[in-house]
Amino acid sequence: MATSNLSMRYNSLRQILIPLVRDQIGVTCIIGGQAAPRPPLPYISFDLMNSLAEFGRPETRLQGEQETLVQNVYIQVQMNVFTDSDSRFDGTDYALSMAERVCRTLNLPINIQSFSAANLAYISSGIIGTQSTILSTTYEPKASVFLKFGTVVQMDYDSGAIDTVKVGGNFKTVDGGTINTESTIESGD
Repeated sequence: MATSNLSMRYNSLRQILIPLVRDQIGVTCIIGGQAAPRPPLPYISFDLMNSLAEFGRPETRLQGEQETLVQNVYIQVQMNVFTDSDSRFDGTDYALSMAERVCRTLNLPINIQSFSAANLAYISSGIIGTQSTILSTTYEPKASVFLKFGTVVQMDYDSGAIDTVKVGGNFKTVDGGTINTESTIESGD
């Protein structure tokens, strides 16, 4: 798998998701695993590149003289939404409803275009689960969901096929003479 292409997709996904949540949902967004301090509640944490899965068969393509291997890849991102304890019991289940808003927002046409421009596609979200997490001695409601994105990665590939065969040498004729011959056979001939 083309690692440089995947790291480009990671950076693209990060550059799209953080502003999308911040600007369209209006919530602080961090990348999971960042150092403390945590931002004030509510906030959303994305664990990018949570897992990768190749799907379908790799396809080889010939572009001019260069062979390319093309592979479809699913990228799974875990989204965690943290809210304050007061909103947990006000009847709105704030963490859950915020996670639902993010999932719906990812499907807006403007966001689909942003993902497409970065060679990414938002595929689907999983089931949103809720729980409370103890952080700093208080319970913080949390909603969690896995988001699925698709992309295509390419890498240069050499199948080891022989491109050109040269045949030649000196051959004796019936009358004792010598013929010097050389012939080239190109692939596809």
